[in-house]
Amino acid sequence: MKINFAAAKLPASGTLVVLLPEGSALSGLATEIDRRCDGHLSRAIKAARFKAKREQQLDVLAAGPYDRVLIMGLGDPATITAREAEQLGGAIAAAVLAAKAKQAVIVAEQAPDALGKGRFAALIASGAKLRNYSFLSYKSKKPDTASALEGLTLLCASPAEARSAFAPLDALPDGVHFARDLVNEPPNMLFPAAFA
Repeated sequence: MKINFAAAKLPASGTLVVLLPEGSALSGLATEIDRRCDGHLSRAIKAARFKAKREQQLDVLAAGPYDRVLIMGLGDPATITAREAEQLGGAIAAAVLAAKAKQAVIVAEQAPDALGKGRFAALIASGAKLRNYSFLSYKSKKPDTASALEGLTLLCASPAEARSAFAPLDALPDGVHFARDLVNEPPNMLFPAAFA
């Protein structure tokens, strides 16, 4: 999966993920996205009584020029830890995969102060990359829902800082996926002597 970090600017189309802190209204770039959708997002939040608790999701289909806008609850940003930011990235990847989207844009411009603007986006990317795994080598028919996520673009306040923070995290998902591949191989293909 390809990860990109970019400056926060209004996306033209596609699948978007908007992070919303608990008890807050849409703000920043999310307000511009809502305006472009003729207020569809704010109406959906109100109609669903969406509280934006951590990892709570609200899927808004065909919102203006966007295929879908997934509003993801952040919970209380002041209490979010690095591990919880990675788990949030995993939850985002799972939701995007369930929507069968190959690409998505995540609006991560409002980062918790404790994690920093760039590091927060990097942790979300790391969690998403860890979650983006499937082992289909021996399946005769590949399920539609198992298609891999090809790319994520994270819009953040400091893309250079995010790229720098993501660099040491980037190899970890590759190692984890390799270990999962080894565990998933059947014993007639990867027997003890071959494994050693």
